[in-house]
Amino acid sequence: MKKGFKSIGDVLESKGRRSGLSRSMGLASIAMAWEEHMRGMFAAGSAVNSITDGVIRISVDEPVWAQQMSMLGKEILEELGKHCDLSGIKDIRFMSFGNTVRSRPTRTKSLRRQDEWPVTKELNAVSLSGEDLARFERMARRLPKELHKVLELHVKTEAIARLKDSKACPICGIGLPTKSRYCQVCALRKEKARTETAVSFLMESPLSSDADLIEVSGLAGLEEELVLDIVAFARRMAGKRLIGEAVREGPATGADGENKAWPLLVAGVCASTGETYDAVMSQGLENYVPEGILEELGLIGGKKAER
Repeated sequence: MKKGFKSIGDVLESKGRRSGLSRSMGLASIAMAWEEHMRGMFAAGSAVNSITDGVIRISVDEPVWAQQMSMLGKEILEELGKHCDLSGIKDIRFMSFGNTVRSRPTRTKSLRRQDEWPVTKELNAVSLSGEDLARFERMARRLPKELHKVLELHVKTEAIARLKDSKACPICGIGLPTKSRYCQVCALRKEKARTETAVSFLMESPLSSDADLIEVSGLAGLEEELVLDIVAFARRMAGKRLIGEAVREGPATGADGENKAWPLLVAGVCASTGETYDAVMSQGLENYVPEGILEELGLIGGKKAER
């Protein structure tokens, strides 16, 4: 437990202690810490929804932000732990539904930024058209209906970022407000600069080994657990971004008749898994990428798609 914090259990006298009261006080303490110290870190509205079985559940106004925050649950939980007692807490999860507005005002003022992300109200006013609409329709066919709204907001967020001539987060690739270097989620990661270097290196050299990645990114000398975390995260981000580029390319072919999506898919699989090109080809892309997407991009299967 952090110095200066009393555990909820210590606050209650040993005689007449009630587990229900203890849980209620624990929820109230964590909810207040989130409201005062964490809520202002994110453009989307958020609030503690519940705590069950050692898991804190956070409601988030924006589906896109719920996804982004989920990627860095460990880092967010560590940051929250600096402001309250998290004894018995094992995990934190984010949901894009539920009440995020507290009924009572808090002691801290609401934070307003000049570089705020678009919120649902602004996104709902945007109409998809052209390539953005085609991309949404193509991807929506492969997703369950309950995820269509999340996909729509994600595509609209990227469209607005392009209109504002915004840059992208160099780690996860999501569109950024102009004044920011990292998205507000990736900004919570430890060793951000080294993580950025690792992702960039994998994007350019997706067949690189872990040893090469560690050397180029300057990870040698860091704690082993942190190094493993950065390598795994960088592979996941680089693979996601390369496969995302493949999906955006669609089934279009170049002047030489080659499918542009195919090399991006292979690069994404190699970057995310650390497998060699020969290993991926011997297994077949269909073992790494949903068959529906391969068909959508004009690729029947991994082995048949090889050029």
